[in-house]
Amino acid sequence: MLDEPSEGLDIVTETRLARRLDTWLRETGTGLVVVSHRRALLALGGEGRIIELRA
Repeated sequence: MLDEPSEGLDIVTETRLARRLDTWLRETGTGLVVVSHRRALLALGGEGRIIELRA
């Protein structure tokens, strides 16, 4: 589980993190839960795999 993993990162670093995580997830078949307000890392979930909670 990653809780706000890109909080405080600039866009370039956040994009790099997302790409590396995506590669690692695909190579290992590992599952991941991401909690984030930022959309870049939510794309790792793919279509139909994102659960959005609103207050």
